[in-house]
Amino acid sequence: MTAKLPEVNIDSLRKLIIDQATAFLKEAGEFYPFGAAMDKNDELRPIGIYWGEEHPDSKEMIDRLSEALWNGIVRGDYKMAAMGIDVYISDDSSNGKTSAVEIRVVHHDGKVVRYYLPYKLTSSNDPVYGQIIVEGDEN
Repeated sequence: MTAKLPEVNIDSLRKLIIDQATAFLKEAGEFYPFGAAMDKNDELRPIGIYWGEEHPDSKEMIDRLSEALWNGIVRGDYKMAAMGIDVYISDDSSNGKTSAVEIRVVHHDGKVVRYYLPYKLTSSNDPVYGQIIVEGDEN
C-alpha cells in the first residue's frame, strides 16, 4: 500500500500551475506546456525544458516534460509533479469547445489525475475561470 500525499501538497502544486498559467495568459493569451514539482522537502520548483527551438511542437514538449518529471519522481527528487497545458475541452453549453488549463498531476506511485480549468479571456487577456473538472481518481 502506498502512502497518500496530503491534500494540501496537491492543492499547492495545482495553485502554482494555475498562477503561472494565469501569468502566461495575461502576457501572451496562450502558453506552451510547463511543469512544476514538489521536492522531498515539500518545496515547489518550476520545471521547464528548452532545446533551442523558437516555436517547439507542443506534443514533443509534453512528451519531454513528462519524461523529465517522471524521471525526477523515480530518482526520488520529487514527491509529485504537474504540468500545465493549454487545451480545448468540450463545452456542452455551447455545443463546441472551450479553452482550458489542463493540470496533469503525477503522483509518486505513478497515478495521474487530470484537472481541467475552463477559461475565457477578456479583451485585456485576463482569464475568467469556470468550474474545475477532475478526470481520474483523486484518492
